[in-house]
Amino acid sequence: MKNAVEKILFSILAFALCAILSALLLCGNLKPAYAVVDEHTVYRDDGTYNGTGTQTSGTYDFICDDYKVLDEACHIKPPSFGNGYSSMANACGPLAGMNIVAFYDRWCENLIPDYTPGVMFSTGYQYYADRYLSQTENAIKSLYGLMKTAEYGGTTSANFKSGLNTYVKNAGYKLSSTSFYGNTKTVNLNALKTAIQQDKVGLLMCSRFNFVYDVNFYKELCYAKVVKTNFDAGHMMMVTGYRTVQFYLNNSVVCTETFLYVCSSFSTGERGYVQLNDDYLVIDEALIYTIS
Repeated sequence: MKNAVEKILFSILAFALCAILSALLLCGNLKPAYAVVDEHTVYRDDGTYNGTGTQTSGTYDFICDDYKVLDEACHIKPPSFGNGYSSMANACGPLAGMNIVAFYDRWCENLIPDYTPGVMFSTGYQYYADRYLSQTENAIKSLYGLMKTAEYGGTTSANFKSGLNTYVKNAGYKLSSTSFYGNTKTVNLNALKTAIQQDKVGLLMCSRFNFVYDVNFYKELCYAKVVKTNFDAGHMMMVTGYRTVQFYLNNSVVCTETFLYVCSSFSTGERGYVQLNDDYLVIDEALIYTIS
């Protein structure tokens, strides 16, 4: 009888605890480290109209006569590799991994054998553009294979993590990560700022995303233009910083926008931005990566 009563009390307690945890999650007091993602989600958009998803222009203008950068932390000129190899398709995962590897090759020189990733200037370290060298081609193809991208028609979160870890381990180094996920529309900017100050970079996994090619301000014409494209396929990008900008008209705030600096992982390898708190953005995971 005693055991039966104990089992009933334990069941009631367990149910109550689950209900409390669910309520906290719904109320936003306890946030998961990342969005609930199907483990079979495949990230594959290559940024071209030959890619797997549809694209729509998200470019827009708004009236303003001044602007101010409220906060910013970024790497000056990070690596940004494209895919010039016809043998690889849907390669945003391996390219994002390659950008991370190239970034850390500055200190961990065996990550890409016989390769120098950039040069130090008075303004800071600047990485070379993708020069389609055999050393970097071999690294990209290695990541492509380790991440099982051909097999899955893209790269899953699990395969990205295991593939990058294997690549780094094979080179004699250690890979670690922490989350800077905020919610599906934004990230933890304080965590990202700390990472940038520590010479680290992040990774964004998105179910759908926007890519901002440029933000132009025309003071004499009193307007700003955000040149943006919206994509509806899953995608991965290396994150190298952020900028928060406030726009004004007649000394009144028109809008405040925050943009992440990203390396596109497109076949063409552009650098650009992702606009946070945007309707056309679903962030699944946001991770800070360290190689040591």
